[in-house]
Amino acid sequence: MAISVGATTRDGAVWSNSSTGALTDRNGVVRDHPHMKPEVVAPGVRIISTGEDNLWYSSSGSSDATVFVTGALALILEDQPHLKAQPNGNSSCLVEVKRALADSLANGGDDHDPRGGYGLLDASLWLAEARAISAC
Repeated sequence: MAISVGATTRDGAVWSNSSTGALTDRNGVVRDHPHMKPEVVAPGVRIISTGEDNLWYSSSGSSDATVFVTGALALILEDQPHLKAQPNGNSSCLVEVKRALADSLANGGDDHDPRGGYGLLDASLWLAEARAISAC
Protein backbone atom coordinates (compact mmCIF):
# COMPACT_ATOMS: atom_id res chain seq x y z
CA MET A 1 0.00 0.00 0.00
CA ALA A 2 1.46 3.33 -1.05
CA ILE A 3 0.73 7.02 -0.77
CA SER A 4 1.38 8.84 -4.04
CA VAL A 5 2.60 12.43 -3.68
CA GLY A 6 2.50 15.29 -6.17
CA ALA A 7 4.48 18.51 -5.97
CA THR A 8 3.37 22.12 -5.58
CA THR A 9 5.11 25.40 -6.31
CA ARG A 10 5.91 27.92 -3.59
CA ASP A 11 2.51 29.58 -4.11
CA GLY A 12 0.66 26.28 -3.63
CA ALA A 13 -0.22 25.60 -7.27
CA VAL A 14 0.31 22.08 -8.58
CA TRP A 15 3.70 22.05 -10.30
CA SER A 16 3.54 21.62 -14.08
CA ASN A 17 5.88 18.58 -13.93
CA SER A 18 4.12 16.95 -10.99
CA SER A 19 3.14 13.33 -11.41
CA THR A 20 -0.44 12.32 -12.05
CA GLY A 21 -2.02 9.09 -10.99
CA ALA A 22 -3.59 6.28 -12.96
CA LEU A 23 -7.34 5.87 -12.66
CA THR A 24 -6.96 2.10 -12.32
CA ASP A 25 -4.66 -0.11 -10.28
CA ARG A 26 -2.25 -2.63 -11.81
CA ASN A 27 -5.10 -5.15 -12.10
CA GLY A 28 -7.27 -2.73 -14.08
CA VAL A 29 -9.63 -2.08 -11.15
CA VAL A 30 -10.84 1.51 -10.90
CA ARG A 31 -9.38 3.18 -7.81
CA ASP A 32 -11.79 4.47 -5.18
CA HIS A 33 -11.54 6.64 -2.06
CA PRO A 34 -8.99 6.88 -0.40
CA HIS A 35 -6.75 5.18 -2.98
CA MET A 36 -7.01 7.59 -5.93
CA LYS A 37 -3.63 8.86 -7.12
CA PRO A 38 -1.99 11.09 -6.18
CA GLU A 39 -3.44 11.22 -2.68
CA VAL A 40 -1.73 14.43 -1.63
CA VAL A 41 0.44 17.28 -2.85
CA ALA A 42 3.18 19.01 -0.87
CA PRO A 43 5.87 21.61 -1.53
CA GLY A 44 8.22 20.23 -4.15
CA VAL A 45 9.72 23.08 -6.17
CA ARG A 46 13.07 24.67 -5.35
CA ILE A 47 13.40 22.81 -2.05
CA ILE A 48 16.61 23.72 -0.26
CA SER A 49 18.55 20.93 1.44
CA THR A 50 22.07 20.02 2.43
CA GLY A 51 24.53 18.52 0.01
CA GLU A 52 28.12 17.42 -0.31
CA ASP A 53 30.98 19.50 1.08
CA ASN A 54 28.68 21.46 3.43
CA LEU A 55 26.91 23.10 0.49
CA TRP A 56 23.21 23.86 0.06
CA TYR A 57 21.31 22.40 -2.88
CA SER A 58 18.01 23.24 -4.51
CA SER A 59 15.95 20.59 -6.24
CA SER A 60 12.42 20.10 -7.52
CA GLY A 61 10.14 17.12 -7.97
CA SER A 62 7.58 14.87 -6.40
CA SER A 63 10.47 13.14 -4.61
CA ASP A 64 11.15 16.41 -2.80
CA ALA A 65 7.46 16.68 -1.89
CA THR A 66 7.43 13.10 -0.62
CA VAL A 67 9.89 14.03 2.14
CA PHE A 68 7.28 16.27 3.78
CA VAL A 69 4.55 13.61 3.63
CA THR A 70 6.89 10.88 4.90
CA GLY A 71 7.98 13.05 7.82
CA ALA A 72 4.38 13.81 8.75
CA LEU A 73 3.45 10.12 8.53
CA ALA A 74 6.42 9.12 10.71
CA LEU A 75 5.35 11.57 13.41
CA ILE A 76 1.74 10.37 13.23
CA LEU A 77 2.76 6.72 13.60
CA GLU A 78 5.01 7.65 16.52
CA ASP A 79 2.06 9.42 18.17
CA GLN A 80 -0.40 6.63 17.31
CA PRO A 81 1.64 3.38 17.20
CA HIS A 82 -1.48 1.19 17.06
CA LEU A 83 -1.99 2.42 13.47
CA LYS A 84 1.17 0.72 12.16
CA ALA A 85 0.86 -2.36 9.95
CA GLN A 86 0.59 -5.48 12.07
CA PRO A 87 3.05 -8.42 11.94
CA ASN A 88 0.19 -10.69 10.84
CA GLY A 89 -0.10 -8.68 7.62
CA ASN A 90 -3.26 -6.81 8.63
CA SER A 91 -3.08 -3.42 6.93
CA SER A 92 -6.60 -2.21 7.72
CA CYS A 93 -5.19 0.54 9.94
CA LEU A 94 -3.10 1.82 7.04
CA VAL A 95 -6.26 2.19 4.97
CA GLU A 96 -7.70 4.26 7.82
CA VAL A 97 -4.54 6.39 7.92
CA LYS A 98 -4.93 7.04 4.18
CA ARG A 99 -8.60 7.89 4.71
CA ALA A 100 -7.59 10.29 7.51
CA LEU A 101 -5.10 11.90 5.12
CA ALA A 102 -7.75 12.41 2.42
CA ASP A 103 -10.28 13.71 4.93
CA SER A 104 -7.78 16.21 6.37
CA LEU A 105 -6.92 17.88 3.08
CA ALA A 106 -8.18 21.03 1.41
CA ASN A 107 -10.39 19.18 -1.09
CA GLY A 108 -11.57 16.87 1.69
CA GLY A 109 -13.42 13.60 1.54
CA ASP A 110 -14.21 12.14 -1.85
CA ASP A 111 -13.33 15.29 -3.84
CA HIS A 112 -10.25 14.22 -5.81
CA ASP A 113 -8.32 16.02 -8.54
CA PRO A 114 -6.14 13.90 -10.88
CA ARG A 115 -3.27 16.39 -10.49
CA GLY A 116 -3.80 17.83 -7.01
CA GLY A 117 -5.04 14.69 -5.28
CA TYR A 118 -7.26 15.27 -2.27
CA GLY A 119 -5.37 18.50 -1.59
CA LEU A 120 -2.33 20.13 0.00
CA LEU A 121 -0.71 18.41 3.00
CA ASP A 122 -1.76 19.75 6.40
CA ALA A 123 0.15 17.63 8.92
CA SER A 124 -1.70 19.03 11.96
CA LEU A 125 -5.11 18.19 10.53
CA TRP A 126 -3.88 14.76 9.40
CA LEU A 127 -2.72 14.06 12.97
CA ALA A 128 -6.09 15.19 14.35
CA GLU A 129 -7.91 12.87 11.93
CA ALA A 130 -5.54 9.99 12.81
CA ARG A 131 -6.15 10.52 16.53
CA ALA A 132 -9.88 10.10 15.87
CA ILE A 133 -9.38 6.55 14.51
CA SER A 134 -10.78 4.38 17.27
CA ALA A 135 -10.16 0.89 16.00
CA CYS A 136 -9.23 -0.85 12.80
